[in-house]
Amino acid sequence: EMLRSLVGSEMCIRDRLTVRSLVQTDKTDVLTIEQKNIPDGRLKDSLALVAIYQATKGENWKYTWKPELPLSDSNWPGVFFDTVDGELRVVDLSLLDYNMEGSLPNEIGWLTEIIKIKLQRNKLSGPLPASINRLTNLTHLYITSNQFSGEFPDIPNLQKLTWIEMEFNRFTGEFPPVFSLLPKLSTLKMKHNNFDPNTCVPALSLIHI
Repeated sequence: EMLRSLVGSEMCIRDRLTVRSLVQTDKTDVLTIEQKNIPDGRLKDSLALVAIYQATKGENWKYTWKPELPLSDSNWPGVFFDTVDGELRVVDLSLLDYNMEGSLPNEIGWLTEIIKIKLQRNKLSGPLPASINRLTNLTHLYITSNQFSGEFPDIPNLQKLTWIEMEFNRFTGEFPPVFSLLPKLSTLKMKHNNFDPNTCVPALSLIHI
C-alpha cells in the first residue's frame, strides 16, 4: 500500500510487478525479471528509497521519512533532488549518523542519477550491494564506520568515481583490483578492515591508503 501511495498514477505498470528487495551475497549484480521491467526514472528512484527505508529500519532513524508523500527535500530529509530530463531525480543521499541498521537492498542501484552517497557512522552490515556498479554518475562514496562485510563488489562502470572512504568496516578478501581501473579515483581510505594482509596493493600515486 505504501508503494502504491508513493507512485500514485505515474505508472500503471506497478500493478503488474512484484518488487522484491535483494541483498547480494556475492560480487555479481543480479536483477529479477520483474525488476528489469521497471523503467528507469522517477519511479525507480521512489521504489529504491522505500526499499532502503524498509531494509534499514527507517522508523527508528534519527530523521524519519514520509514515504507516503511526494518526493521533496522536506518529506525525505537527507535526500537531495535535481531535475534531469524533465524528471525529479535523486542526486545526493546524505544519511550519515542516521541510526540506520541492517543491510542495504539491491535497489540502491536504481538511483542512476546519484552523484554522492554519504552513509557514515551507521550500523549498516552485510555486503555492499553489487548493484552500485550501475551508479555511473557517482563521484563520492562515503561508508566509513559501519559493519559492511564480505568482498568489495566489482565497480568497473563507476568511471566518474573520485573519492571512496570505507574505513572501519569488516570487508575481507584481496585488495579490489578494480580500484586501479578507475581513471578519476584520487582518494581511497580503506584502513581498519579485514583485507588479506598479503594482498597486492597497486602503486597508485594519487590514492591514499
